[in-house]
Amino acid sequence: MEVAAGGVCAYKEQAADDLQARAELLVHHHGSVEVAEELLAAALAVDPGHLDALASMGLLVHAKRRDAAGAEGYLTRALALDPLHPASLCNLGGICLDDGRKEYARAEDLFKQCLQVAPDHVMALAFYGLLLQEIKKDYAEAERMMLKAIRINPVHCDSLSHYATFLGKVHNNYAAATVLYDRVLSLDPLHVNTICNKGLVLQVPSDVSIYACIHIDIDRARGRASIDVHTHT
Repeated sequence: MEVAAGGVCAYKEQAADDLQARAELLVHHHGSVEVAEELLAAALAVDPGHLDALASMGLLVHAKRRDAAGAEGYLTRALALDPLHPASLCNLGGICLDDGRKEYARAEDLFKQCLQVAPDHVMALAFYGLLLQEIKKDYAEAERMMLKAIRINPVHCDSLSHYATFLGKVHNNYAAATVLYDRVLSLDPLHVNTICNKGLVLQVPSDVSIYACIHIDIDRARGRASIDVHTHT
């Protein structure tokens, strides 16, 4: 997408909803960060209180710019307007979970608030599951969260990637993890966490005695998925 002449002013006649949706599409498909940021800035110029634009800007600034403080500023603005805005709660929880912050108790509280308001919020399920696995070591609940996220959206890359890591770390099911990592990369070849984590799995010795078969049956028409993992020693 080309940036129109005039910067933010070039978008002033467009609806904030449309601008935010275009920016989110760019972010999720590895488009231009600069254009996405400009679209969101334009949306907020049209409607300074646009909750989804604030949440998206927070996500972009954190994920793409690595500016946690700047991202939190957008998200706290959104939550000041609506303390129960699911995307803002989830995105702020993600910032707290970041290695640079390690505010795990606050992250858990934010994910819980998000899921109370929106029980099927896939991103919150995926990242709360990760927190339960890595920090609280509550593996049963972590797996329940991750599988629920995948059932809701069988092609959500973060959910699939987190569960692949869970299979490797918790169940030692390296073959199953590799299958899921490959699934993610077929959906998004540039999914950074999956590329890194698959590289770690490939370093596992080839004579490891535990392996697994994983079957994923995706019914796109109904938007459901079933995952069966069988472990053999």
